[in-house]
Amino acid sequence: MSEPVREVPFRGGGFAPRRIRHLALPFFLLLLLLWEGAVRAGTVSALLLPPPSAILEALYELAASGDLWRHLEASLQRLVLGWALGTAAGLLLGLAIGISSLG
Repeated sequence: MSEPVREVPFRGGGFAPRRIRHLALPFFLLLLLLWEGAVRAGTVSALLLPPPSAILEALYELAASGDLWRHLEASLQRLVLGWALGTAAGLLLGLAIGISSLG
């Protein structure tokens, strides 16, 4: 026979321990500073990996000109179309496998 199910007490939430959670933002900011410094020092090519400041500047210019929303709309349309086509293909394939008498 099987044992009855025992209730497990709740021990607190989340996957990351609390002290690690508080280090996430400072670590991310340090990573951005190191990235910016590596590009400015010439260690990393700005052509290969543009610095965060250049990325933010380009993002601001695209948003101010209105081009960002046009490009974002085109990307989201492609995303939704790809998702719809993939879902339809998966459903059709699953249906074909489900009704198949092979095997």
